[in-house]
Amino acid sequence: MCYIVCVTNIKDLKQTLALRVRTCLTANEVTQAELADALGLSRSTACQKVKGYIGFSAYEVAELSKFFNVSADSLLGLKPLEVE
Repeated sequence: MCYIVCVTNIKDLKQTLALRVRTCLTANEVTQAELADALGLSRSTACQKVKGYIGFSAYEVAELSKFFNVSADSLLGLKPLEVE
């Protein structure tokens, strides 16, 4: 089975991802500093990414998926986000 997703506005994708990362941070009681360490980013860069000013790379989305134990599709807004 193949799914094709057409993203017409990259800004919307960045904002959706940022919102879902913030949701995961809150739900898991993880700080931005802890997230920065997990992704190997500076705290400043992590903050900008979480706010949606800078996009996450594909590698970072994969790492976020593992870190929060959610699917990349959920983080990208393609499936519902279920956090514990």
